[in-house]
Amino acid sequence: MPENIEKAVAGLKTITLIPVIGLNVHSMLKHQTLVLTVAAVDFLEKKLLWHDTRYSPLYPFSMPYSDIP
Repeated sequence: MPENIEKAVAGLKTITLIPVIGLNVHSMLKHQTLVLTVAAVDFLEKKLLWHDTRYSPLYPFSMPYSDIP
């Protein structure tokens, strides 16, 4: 975290600073407003796209899914 933002919100109880590496869905939904830097959005986008292409699907997504053979 940049030191100037930490000093600016040190006395405020209504603002929570979370580093992008520690950000999770629960933390985002717990608050009414979420402010992200451009660098944080780029980092999250890169990670999400990597996870999206990490594994190939077991069956094509165009075919309907069925548990029963």
